[in-house]
Amino acid sequence: MLSDTGDFLATADQPFWRALAQGRLTMQHCTCGQWHWPAVWRCGECGRYDPAWEEIAFAGTVFSWQTSTHRFGGTEGIAVPYTSVLVEVAGTGGRRLLGLLEGGDGSDMAIGQPVTGRMEPVEVRGEMVPGIRWQVAA
Repeated sequence: MLSDTGDFLATADQPFWRALAQGRLTMQHCTCGQWHWPAVWRCGECGRYDPAWEEIAFAGTVFSWQTSTHRFGGTEGIAVPYTSVLVEVAGTGGRRLLGLLEGGDGSDMAIGQPVTGRMEPVEVRGEMVPGIRWQVAA
C-alpha cells in the first residue's frame, strides 16, 4: 500500500504525487502557456498564482540515463543493477521526469529514443511511494 503521510506530500508538488499514486501523470500548466516542473506556487513567467494541474501522457523521449550497480541511501528497495532514465515528457515544453527503466539494463538506450511509462510503487527508506517506470516504446 502506498504511503499517504510521507514528506513527499508536504510541498507544492503534492497534487503530482497524489495523482501519480492513482496511476495518473500530471504537471502544472499556467494560462500563459508555461509548463512547470518542479512544481511552483507562482508562475515565474507571468506571476500568476494559479497554475493548473493537467493530466498528461506517460510518454516522451530519453534525455539521459545511468545504470547503477550498487546501493546508496534510499535505494535499498530497488534491485541492482537498475537504470535511471531522465525523460523529456511529450507536450510539456521540454520538462523532464526521472524514473526507472523497465525490461532492460540500459545497454541499448539512445538519446531521443521514444519511451512510455506507468506508475509503479517503489520502496524508499522503508516507505512505499509512487514512482515512474519507463519502457522503450514499441
